[in-house]
Amino acid sequence: MSNKQKIQFYGQALQFFAEKKDYKRSKMCYQKIQSIKGYDHFKGKLNELYEVIILNNVKYIEIIEKRLTNENIAQQINDYRLLAHLYEIKRDTYTVNKLKKLETEKVQLFYKS
Repeated sequence: MSNKQKIQFYGQALQFFAEKKDYKRSKMCYQKIQSIKGYDHFKGKLNELYEVIILNNVKYIEIIEKRLTNENIAQQINDYRLLAHLYEIKRDTYTVNKLKKLETEKVQLFYKS
């Protein structure tokens, strides 16, 4: 398997296991991703996913919020999901509901285009 194929495979596996809250397998995928040479941009995105969903690191809130206005719709959808998770950790129900509504609107817009 090439490094590109490895990062795609382990990246998809990380996303799957993170959604399932499978901490052990998520960590294994994360470690494999970190050992792959190159592809720093993809590794950065996957590192952020791991830190937010698995480690519940709320330091990413400001970074993700600033990024929302500068991205394509697909990335915005992902960022709304990450932010909703972070605000759930902070027990901010109002903001979580607002983010989920925005995410739904973006998904509908994405499929119309």
